[in-house]
Amino acid sequence: MRTYLQSGNVIYDAPVSLTSDKIQKRLQKDFKAEIPILVRTPAEWKKMAVANPFLKERGIDPTRLHVTLVGERLERSAAEKFEGVSSGDDRWALGDRVIYLHCPDGYGRTKLSNGFFEKRLKVVATTRNWNSVGALLQLSGC
Repeated sequence: MRTYLQSGNVIYDAPVSLTSDKIQKRLQKDFKAEIPILVRTPAEWKKMAVANPFLKERGIDPTRLHVTLVGERLERSAAEKFEGVSSGDDRWALGDRVIYLHCPDGYGRTKLSNGFFEKRLKVVATTRNWNSVGALLQLSGC
């Protein structure tokens, strides 16, 4: 097990049979608290990073990129839940259990936060900046 800073990111070398439900039950037992978790394999992290549509654009500042991981697959119809929402120059794109964010004015100023996505989509969500994505890829051997 390795961690990345104190970010809540943990890299486990574990069999595929170790599901998020099993990990969550163990955390509940050990810490006496319900801690939502989202599990991704190294291959899923790599696929997610390569698929970021904003990286294909010229002039994108990677320090303004984020990914919001969600607990379940998003149907394309999920985009309808964001219609009419304006957050300045911020943009988003749906992926496979991920929402890609470009926040040119900084993540601290966007309306497109974890709370926004959790409320609109009724899912567990967690956001990581692009630097953290790169560090997690490196830690996981990708």
